[in-house]
Amino acid sequence: MYRHFATAEDLFDVAGAHAIESYIDELTEHTAALTTPGEWVVEMLASAIERLPSRPFLAQLLADRKTDQFIREMTSHKGAAISREMFNRSSIDWTAAGYDNRDVDELIELMLRILQSMMLDPNDPPRKGPELRRKLSGWIGPR
Repeated sequence: MYRHFATAEDLFDVAGAHAIESYIDELTEHTAALTTPGEWVVEMLASAIERLPSRPFLAQLLADRKTDQFIREMTSHKGAAISREMFNRSSIDWTAAGYDNRDVDELIELMLRILQSMMLDPNDPPRKGPELRRKLSGWIGPR
């Protein structure tokens, strides 16, 4: 291993990138049938809130000594780029739905900040399934 990676952290970074790519693929497939921006945003957030902590490698990132760094990086340029990839892979035609690039960037920031908050201070007991989606759609989606 050390012939390919100078440090354990380099190996960890590559494994993390692979885990993130797999996670993006999974969420893209999960939301492929959604047709409206509101339902897509709610499902992406709910899925991330429910699934992220249970991912073996991603959960390790959350439990790692660098938890604060990981949580802060959710809203970084890198976190926004990962989210932008999810938007680009979605089945939603964001332009046709009335979203320009600035709107999408602002929506990405809002979604990341909601996710960050839910990761830092999850509900007790945690909201899941229909209850979580009802809560998110009541405040995020159109009424």
